[in-house]
Amino acid sequence: MSTYAKNQPSGFKNTIERVAIVGAGGTIGTHITAALLQTGQHTVTALS
Repeated sequence: MSTYAKNQPSGFKNTIERVAIVGAGGTIGTHITAALLQTGQHTVTALS
């Protein structure tokens, strides 16, 4: 059974904390990695 955000109790946060980026050294990956690190909300594993 699927669980939807609207059905979660109040105070529930649907957040992504750990991210793995394949191609982090590439043209697009560098920008995505930098943006995620700037927020300070993510643990980033970068694979080039």
